[in-house]
Amino acid sequence: MSYNPLVSICIPNYNSEKYIKGCIESALNQTYSNIEVIVLDNMSTDESWKIISEISNDSYKKFQNKKNIGMVNNFKKVYKMANGEFITFLCSDDKLYPNAVSKLVSLYKSHPNLGFIYSNIDYTGSRKGNTNYNNPKIFPKNQWSKNSIMSGRNPVFLIGTIFRKDYDRVIFQDLTFFDWYIWLMLGQKKVGFIDDSLGTHHYHVHNETTRSNPDYLSNYLSLCDVIHKIREKSIFKNFIIKIGLSKMTLNFIKLENNNNHKNKILDKYKSRLLFRHKVFYYLFLLRNYLKNILSQFKNND
Repeated sequence: MSYNPLVSICIPNYNSEKYIKGCIESALNQTYSNIEVIVLDNMSTDESWKIISEISNDSYKKFQNKKNIGMVNNFKKVYKMANGEFITFLCSDDKLYPNAVSKLVSLYKSHPNLGFIYSNIDYTGSRKGNTNYNNPKIFPKNQWSKNSIMSGRNPVFLIGTIFRKDYDRVIFQDLTFFDWYIWLMLGQKKVGFIDDSLGTHHYHVHNETTRSNPDYLSNYLSLCDVIHKIREKSIFKNFIIKIGLSKMTLNFIKLENNNNHKNKILDKYKSRLLFRHKVFYYLFLLRNYLKNILSQFKNND
């Protein structure tokens, strides 16, 4: 008997009336048949819910919050509604190609112990082209998270990813920074990569300005804490964390220097970010100094 696990395609939505129909249809038109498509509308103020309500399919479930609960909470809530063994998220303005889920499940079948799988994706909207990642098919244990921290960026889009729902127990309880946190935690396992585009990510103004609000900056600082939690588990060496956090800060400041929110947002948080990283750095130096002293005492004994 062939193994065809249920895959939940989770679509959190807010005010995506222009894109939500195409997004849902792309999820329902998968060549892999054992799916459920769950849409959770976060009390949209446009025509999104009307469009969502008009779609009907045996694999399709639709829900609407009684009030707006915020982006991350909506993300977590639609996830909890899923019944599948595997989860894949789809932003409401993105689209999956018909063979996306089939390819993701196929790689999991041959490598069942992967933390998660991701792929290349195509861009539409204000940005054109492809992610064009040149990655190994399988990242060794911990390697993906190390690479991500060292580069100071999250290379994974929600579209074209999949992971087992039973990996969630701790991850989703602590989720504050949306998806990068998930990938950093799951990336401590082996990670799979598919060198094909499995869907389209739509770039528009909202994508770019979301990163320029105080909530994003607050969550960015939370991510620093996440990385230190990972460090405390002795998975990464100190120098990797120091370099990674420094690069994250520089990339963040570079991002903010290139948009109109610099004076209002960046100046408010820049000193806090830099101060935080200096504190981390000197704490690492102190820790290493004390560690060396203790080792000398042990050697003398």
